[in-house]
Amino acid sequence: MEAIARPLSVRTLFNLSCKSQLQGAPYSKTCSALRGAATLPLFRPPPPNPFAGSLASNFQTMAEQRSRITLPPFAAPQKSSGAATKESDKVQNADNGALASGEPKKEPVPGKDFPAHLFPYPEGYADVSLERILNMPQLQRAVAAYVKEASAAAIKEKGAFTVVLSGGSLVKGLSSLIGMKGIDWSKWHVFWADERVVKLTDPDSNYKLATDEFLSKVDIPDNQIYALNDTLGAKAAAADYEKVLKNLPRDVLPLSKGDQYPRFDLILLGIGPDGHIASLFPNHPLVGERAKWVAHITDSPKPPPQRITLTLPVINSAKQVAFVVTGQGKAEVLQRILEVSALPGALPAQLVRPTDGSVTWFADLAATAELNSEAWADAKKFPRNAL
Repeated sequence: MEAIARPLSVRTLFNLSCKSQLQGAPYSKTCSALRGAATLPLFRPPPPNPFAGSLASNFQTMAEQRSRITLPPFAAPQKSSGAATKESDKVQNADNGALASGEPKKEPVPGKDFPAHLFPYPEGYADVSLERILNMPQLQRAVAAYVKEASAAAIKEKGAFTVVLSGGSLVKGLSSLIGMKGIDWSKWHVFWADERVVKLTDPDSNYKLATDEFLSKVDIPDNQIYALNDTLGAKAAAADYEKVLKNLPRDVLPLSKGDQYPRFDLILLGIGPDGHIASLFPNHPLVGERAKWVAHITDSPKPPPQRITLTLPVINSAKQVAFVVTGQGKAEVLQRILEVSALPGALPAQLVRPTDGSVTWFADLAATAELNSEAWADAKKFPRNAL
């Protein structure tokens, strides 16, 4: 028998309560309050801004199957005056001619026919859930059980498990995995969501923190732990790390649909008090980077200033993404991420929406203290939740 069992989360308790007390009743109608506390709502983007929407936008609930919507990632071009108007008329006339001749009308290309938004929300719906857990020890055990399950599934499917770590308290929370039975450490491949461009022995190094707290205490082969090359500067280090990812066998790190980005099995993230993830900071141009897998930053608002980071499309290509959020200090930003419609780029964590994967938020009661989750299913308080 497994020594460490996954504890019941608030979501699990609510589901059990609903099923046991309300047998035969329509779940979506009778258990709206319970469902609201258990699952994240499905919001429509508020007009006229097609980019507005929180991470709570277009979520698929776990309690019931809802309609799926796609957020438009680009604004429609606005008609202007003067020479620009004449150019617009030429395009319109060309479209009319195409329709008259029976040819299909060509769709405008963002970035070519009109400017693309720097921080578009990812297209498609997102499968997102929130695990509200009583305290830190239970949360750590829940995260450990989740990681173990993801590891087993990946190894069974392709013989390897690719996991991306972050810095901070998240790594310390992995201590519950140490000594856990049934984990094949030899199949693990470990990466970092971001890294400070410092020596690997520097106290600011995410690699050093992970090694001291976790990696040195489990049997993952050294050549399957992919650290920053600390002899290089930020730009060269980012290019080198991307090259390492691209040179891995595809049975270890496959590509996402379209063969554009790597598809990690699991990415573990924390959030900053400003809503940043990895080293993608609010309204920084790097949040809009789409060409690179790994990018560098030399003006990080949080020291040290030089870092490398996975880009947002890479994070959104993962099979599973998990956020770990703890403490009263994160309550305000978590409430903004899950319940407030921020402008695109203002809260990078809101842009994490894998279209072919899932997101799980693990949070303790202190971090969720400011959430109004009981009202998520109330159309009067959250009108965009009504479809």
